[in-house]
Amino acid sequence: MTSLMRVAVGGVCLGVLLTAAPSNAQTITQVMSGLDAPRGLAWGPEGGLYVTEAGDGTRTGPCTAVAVATNCYSETGKISRLFHGKQERVVTGLPSIFNTGRGDIVGPNDISFQGRGSAFVTIESSGFSGRSMCTTSSENGMTEAPGLRRRRACGC
Repeated sequence: MTSLMRVAVGGVCLGVLLTAAPSNAQTITQVMSGLDAPRGLAWGPEGGLYVTEAGDGTRTGPCTAVAVATNCYSETGKISRLFHGKQERVVTGLPSIFNTGRGDIVGPNDISFQGRGSAFVTIESSGFSGRSMCTTSSENGMTEAPGLRRRRACGC
């Protein structure tokens, strides 16, 4: 089965030929590994693929009893980037919470970019919904902006 799709881009019409291949001919290629509870991903303005990681469950902070076991705070959330075939962690030490009974972890949940220089990371945490942290990018990667903000978006 073959179909032709026309896409208008900036006034130019491009023709794209789509050919359906048998399902057994498709392959999956792993491009990143060693991620700790990967969540959201986005393409950065420079073409890198960024992935938020909720964390690894290490208990480094206080724990609080909840209805199902205990929630323990840690700063094991991260952001990794794949750029020109190289995988690297560009932000570490983001807040995360590990539930000892369910074995689940919440932390950095999603990432988005608004042009070069601003990345917005949503950090999910029990009891503090919708918290966002603003980070700024640099030529060497990303650095954490001071402060965790209790609003859906923040300006850098």
